Amino acid sequence: MEETQIDELYFSLMRIFCSQTLRAAGIDRTKVSLLNSFTDITIRYIRLLSETAMAKAEVGRRSCCDLGDLRLAMEEIGLLNGSEEDVKTLVEWFNGPQVAELRRVSGFVQDSETQVKPKDWLTSLIQKQIRVSGPERFYETVFSASNEEEDVKDS
Repeated sequence: MEETQIDELYFSLMRIFCSQTLRAAGIDRTKVSLLNSFTDITIRYIRLLSETAMAKAEVGRRSCCDLGDLRLAMEEIGLLNGSEEDVKTLVEWFNGPQVAELRRVSGFVQDSETQVKPKDWLTSLIQKQIRVSGPERFYETVFSASNEEEDVKDS
């Protein structure tokens, strides 16, 4: 693969992550240009954080960065101010409802017994259409409820 193709692949993967992040924050629609800009900013921020953390590791003559290097990098780029309260707030955020929703949206749920399995996008879209125009819109199509019953009987 050429380098531009690899860059496009990584950008596309990051765009999926960014769209899931926006969805977890309650934003379910956006312009493509806005999503691309948000993705680009996210990539630049993660790159800055990783390069700064790696520089901290190199100062300590290590080839890999550790959690301490990452915390120092977060302080240097302004994510944390260095206080213990900031770290507690960050840990609470990671354990909070926003990150839980992000895990749910992305399909990464740690305890499937306590959380409801999310519906796929197609089912949600069909249910919205049924609410708007009624169930008759899907009669005699692959999406009709009677078609699902026939599939179950065939199995």
